[in-house]
Amino acid sequence: MRETFEINSTIFADVRLMNVHGQHGLGFYRLTVQVVVDMRPRTENEVVVVTDLAAEVGMSEGIGIGLLIGRMVARGSDLPIESRPHKNEQWVTFDLDMDGSRAAAIEEQRAGRDFKLGLAISGQATSRTVPTPQRIRADLTIDANQSTWVKVLEAMGYRRTLLLEIPMPGQDAPEELRQAAEHLRQAQDLMMRGKHREAVGACRDVLESMGVALADEQGQTPEVVRSWFEGTREMDKAARVRLVRRALKILTHPARHADEVSAGHEWGPEDAKAIVTATAALVQLTAQD
Repeated sequence: MRETFEINSTIFADVRLMNVHGQHGLGFYRLTVQVVVDMRPRTENEVVVVTDLAAEVGMSEGIGIGLLIGRMVARGSDLPIESRPHKNEQWVTFDLDMDGSRAAAIEEQRAGRDFKLGLAISGQATSRTVPTPQRIRADLTIDANQSTWVKVLEAMGYRRTLLLEIPMPGQDAPEELRQAAEHLRQAQDLMMRGKHREAVGACRDVLESMGVALADEQGQTPEVVRSWFEGTREMDKAARVRLVRRALKILTHPARHADEVSAGHEWGPEDAKAIVTATAALVQLTAQD
């Protein structure tokens, strides 16, 4: 998408939104958008100087910035921007630092879908013939499809901190526990990509692998299954954690089957988030014992 800057109703620059990136900070996330300003040729007496560039960014429906995310700060070695006798290309980077709650709010609104980032750029333009600063503005959008946005989140480090920090099993751990950790990573990736049923199904695989490694299903008979919830007051912590694993496995069962009962289950973003988080917590609890 291309917009223009004008001074005295004369176009002096074309503006393009090039790409969006993420960066991990200490205790914060940085969203970075790069914009190219193509300055049109101007004579010495017509030189235009652009200052005070800033931008607001939002989740857009295609017109304007849409749902506001925040105000971005401009940086770049060529600031302020000046026109020259020949056409020249100037890159400007806009940064927005976000805490976890704002990043989480974007994810909640995105809900695994494609969306557009809207950028409203503003600044001041002056020239020898127009010494009084004139306000300039350009409204741009860029597609943030799932694959693009997931890469931004990865660069931010958001995916690494979305869940509890989990001590993953080492190379000497049973194969089933290492496989459970891999299934958990897959579940998180599927959730980020909006594949909610598949994410819940991957959690089922986590619990299945853990059940094999920890002999949760050993000697399972209908009578044993009915007795799982008996005598809970006398259970030690390990038995209680095992009981929760079994219960969560029952909850995730429909996501891995296609029978008539399972087909009636709907799995949305909040379901996936809750189940992935609960599964991660169980992995953590198990690793502590």
